[in-house]
Amino acid sequence: MTDDRMANSAQRPASRWWLVLLAVTMVGSVWWLQRPEDEDPQDAANANLGLHVSAPKSDPMIMVGKLVLAFKDGGGMIAPLLRGQIDGAVGNTLDDSSAPPADQLRAAMLLLGEGYPDKPEKPEGFAMMGAPTPPSISERLKWVETHADPASPLQADAAVVRSLLEAAEVEPAAAGGEGKPGVSMGQPSREARMASSISKLSAEQVGGLKDRHGWFAEVLLSSGDEQAAVRTDAKRQAVRFGFGAVLVGGFMVLALVAGCGLLVTGLILRLNGKLGAKFQRPPPYGHEQPVWAEHVWLETFCIFVGGFLTIKLVVLALEHQQISGAAIGWVALSGNWVLTSAIFWPVVRGLNWKLWRERIGWRTNRPGPVGVATEIGVGIMGYCCALVVMAATLIGLFIARMVIDGGGSMPTKQINKIGELVGSGNIWLTITIFLLAVIWAPIVEESVFRGALFRHLRRNFPVVVAAMVSAGAFALMHSYATLQLVMVGSLGLTFAIFREWRGSLIPSATAHFIQNAIALSVALAMGPLMKP
Repeated sequence: MTDDRMANSAQRPASRWWLVLLAVTMVGSVWWLQRPEDEDPQDAANANLGLHVSAPKSDPMIMVGKLVLAFKDGGGMIAPLLRGQIDGAVGNTLDDSSAPPADQLRAAMLLLGEGYPDKPEKPEGFAMMGAPTPPSISERLKWVETHADPASPLQADAAVVRSLLEAAEVEPAAAGGEGKPGVSMGQPSREARMASSISKLSAEQVGGLKDRHGWFAEVLLSSGDEQAAVRTDAKRQAVRFGFGAVLVGGFMVLALVAGCGLLVTGLILRLNGKLGAKFQRPPPYGHEQPVWAEHVWLETFCIFVGGFLTIKLVVLALEHQQISGAAIGWVALSGNWVLTSAIFWPVVRGLNWKLWRERIGWRTNRPGPVGVATEIGVGIMGYCCALVVMAATLIGLFIARMVIDGGGSMPTKQINKIGELVGSGNIWLTITIFLLAVIWAPIVEESVFRGALFRHLRRNFPVVVAAMVSAGAFALMHSYATLQLVMVGSLGLTFAIFREWRGSLIPSATAHFIQNAIALSVALAMGPLMKP
């Protein structure tokens, strides 16, 4: 071996491990910087005491309420099941970990305003395997009165709601007699009693409810008036959303069924040796020339993550300067489009275009348009399989949660700045975000994670290790809470397996496109439902 070759061999391991350390450090930094923010302790304390209460500008329970307004009168088990959604939004039991008093009060206002009885009713034959009966409206009000600070305005609000509940639940006393639950011949209906009681509220009481509870107060104060604007608008939005949800839900069910069949078929073919991998594994370290070709794919990954980290730091600096959210959104989105150039680093280093496309994965197994169509078709099938993997992952997480803490609710709350930007109402910003999700992400993220990183890992590791590491990095680069990170990781794992099978990025990019298009479309549809 010549002196030059010996020097090159000695340099390979050191440079490789420096790159690995750099990649791990940058991925960890990105995850740390954009992880969901913890709630400020003082804000949490104020919320638990019912202090500084203001009407919500966006709340998932508003969406639940609008669905209740639209579909509660559907008959059968619909009304009790929808009530269960309201109860579930704030907790099916009352304990020290329950929702803040303001949320409990809003749930009570929504239930009362929609004409639900004080005590919840379970549909016959739907006892939920012994699940506890959710608290009544009066119990939620009692919880607010007990847990809110004596100086909290929620104390007065709870007293107003309790007076309306008593008017709705107890029939006015007949001459010389006592009031009793229910409605008898010749006595005012529940709606009439509610309307009469609401009309007796002072302007200060009505204004306080509206200022502190917004949409929920509007629903309560319009109880019995089906033509009220807050109700007609909510029903229109909910019906439109429900129609779309049925279409998307039907597609998902069909895709899940197809995915199960495809996975079983694929497993049988694999066991019979009829389903081989088309990915061309690169030679191990020390067997490729020039030396830079051994590291260029890890370098590409590092450049991408470094650029992403830089964008994140710039965004944080702008947030510190209190720049408007829309302006920060434009900076972040523009930076991501510039970051697209990172995937061409191997070309800058000297790799020709043909080899770049072949090795990173933008190739087909058959020539011409037929080959492209084939890979897209495989990607559609791959998405069906990915849905099955995500469903199995979600079920596994719920089972694990039940074993660990007896079935507590899964933590899903997160701060999603992209979701906030989508709901900003800026049409051009929304279009840009949509293009980023359905064009940029399938091309750039697949090139980086299933192209560059997966190829680098496959040099010396088996497919399972390469798939899991690339999927983990893919998940950590997203600003999601733990549950969402695991789900994204399961997607990345499926995409990596399809990269190994086909040797092409087109199938995983196709599945990535479908997933992002559906997810963002659902977010766009849900946004208006969560706003007053």
